[in-house]
Amino acid sequence: SDWDFYASGSLGYIFRKRTWEAGYTGRKDIEPGTGPMFLDLHLGAEYHLTKVLGLQLDVSTGMTTLGLAFHL
Repeated sequence: SDWDFYASGSLGYIFRKRTWEAGYTGRKDIEPGTGPMFLDLHLGAEYHLTKVLGLQLDVSTGMTTLGLAFHL
């Protein structure tokens, strides 16, 4: 078959360092309401154009991507 389908999840922790210049009085929240832990769920499909090259679609709760997949 030329198609592959998958479901997966990603669990992680974001290490982030924030600094502002002295005297900065603007907003200092980055993505308010979110913490350093994240959980994303994925549904995806890949169509194999050739043995080496494929088109991939990944629909996620975090970000949806469409791209090329290379198989070496």
